[in-house]
Amino acid sequence: MQAQTKQEYRPLVHYSPRMNWMNDPNGLIYYDGEWHLFYQYYPLEPQAKNIHWGHAISKDLIAWTELPIALTPDDEDVGIWSGSVVIDWNNVTGLQQTSTTHPMIAIYTWQKRGWQEQHMAYSLDRGRTWIKYPLNPIIPLDASIMREDNVKLNPSEVVFRDPKVLFHVPTGSWILVISGGDHVQFYTSNDLIHWLLSSRFGYKDGCHAGVWECPDLVEFSSTTQDNQKLWLLIVSIDRNAVAEGSGMQYFVGTFDGHTFKNLQTANTICWLDYGPDFYAGITYFNIPRFDARQIMIAWMNSWQYAQSLPTAPVWRGQMAIPRRIELDCDVFTNVYYAAA
Repeated sequence: MQAQTKQEYRPLVHYSPRMNWMNDPNGLIYYDGEWHLFYQYYPLEPQAKNIHWGHAISKDLIAWTELPIALTPDDEDVGIWSGSVVIDWNNVTGLQQTSTTHPMIAIYTWQKRGWQEQHMAYSLDRGRTWIKYPLNPIIPLDASIMREDNVKLNPSEVVFRDPKVLFHVPTGSWILVISGGDHVQFYTSNDLIHWLLSSRFGYKDGCHAGVWECPDLVEFSSTTQDNQKLWLLIVSIDRNAVAEGSGMQYFVGTFDGHTFKNLQTANTICWLDYGPDFYAGITYFNIPRFDARQIMIAWMNSWQYAQSLPTAPVWRGQMAIPRRIELDCDVFTNVYYAAA
């Protein structure tokens, strides 16, 4: 359990920072016997300002140890926003220095005065310290690709954030899915550094009552009638979701390493949780092969009231208890249910 449990409102099993502000979980990864939880963090007061990456580890997903800040902004106008952490098992980045320690690679959104682009950092000591990649950005902002009608936008108004990275075994490629505000984009890479845009999805699918954020893409063992694996594409909506707060919707479909195909009608809206405060959830990378679970952690909060919670002046923000994501489907009737 966390050490501080006698403070008023302090949760016992929901992770919360010792002090100050926390929001989205980031970079969920299992490595060398440790479950890592990175998260959006502001270390000076319980308000969302120029965001850092906080860091905690656990052996059992229940008792957490808070570690030093993982990633710090370059200046007070910069935010280190949400992203992913993966293991570079085959040294495709060329960053590995010893034969026994594989680099942990963080890919995250760098934000300054509204400008959003994707940066990389790496760790050679199991996530304890991080080095920012000297040739950032790895995916610069190209405002011309953000609209289906190809109308160029003001870069400071473009939503281009929250990359989720995974490895696609059939194509042998790294996949990155990222929010474009009213859709998601898919990128591919062989080295985690150079990325190519493959496709876009969602302009006319699902709920668009708020901004799409924090996408995730999850593979399941279930298949379609023609033996294609089923995938869950998850996006968070910052407001006006099912309970009028922040929420998470999902799409069930197929993914070939380049394109996601929604198997339900475009106007079908599926919610992962029906409360107002289960948000920005992502699943763990690198769960051991013998463990077939898809495990998600989400922010147990809503942007409608997050910055006025009475837990201040000590802290604000806590994580939901880790959940197992399952997919129940009837491929003959095209009915799919995801349970979190």
